Amino acid sequence: MKTTAHEFILALREKVLSGTLTRLSAGGMLFSENGVCITEDAEEEFVRPGVQITFIETEYAQQLSWVFRQFKDGIPDVILSIGRDDFYGRLADAANAYLSQSSDMYGLMLCVILEASALACQVQYINQQNLRDEVLACAASLSDVAEKL
Repeated sequence: MKTTAHEFILALREKVLSGTLTRLSAGGMLFSENGVCITEDAEEEFVRPGVQITFIETEYAQQLSWVFRQFKDGIPDVILSIGRDDFYGRLADAANAYLSQSSDMYGLMLCVILEASALACQVQYINQQNLRDEVLACAASLSDVAEKL
């Protein structure tokens, strides 16, 4: 049975809280896609001229990259509904807002997970509104048919 977005996010949150946060292997690629670059030192990163990049500079770049990568397989429908650049951009904005206030690793990871949860709720709400609109349209069509009979 397919895991829902909320089940996935809760499981990821529990993994972070349990202290079993995965660190990338030596030489593992830090997350750098969809307009977001997670790094330990932004000055060492090459950026092509004219390319808009949001940097997340943290000593926990490996752990944060691992969390960002989990979303790709865990909630692809949410990411596609919002758009990859917007989804990861919102996560990056949340991470940077948190880092401007604190540097706790667990707080950072939970902040990003909370933002992903909010985005998943937004997608679910929009999907429910679309379904409601379809049901109301069908009901109106049935009403029209009933009047003609």
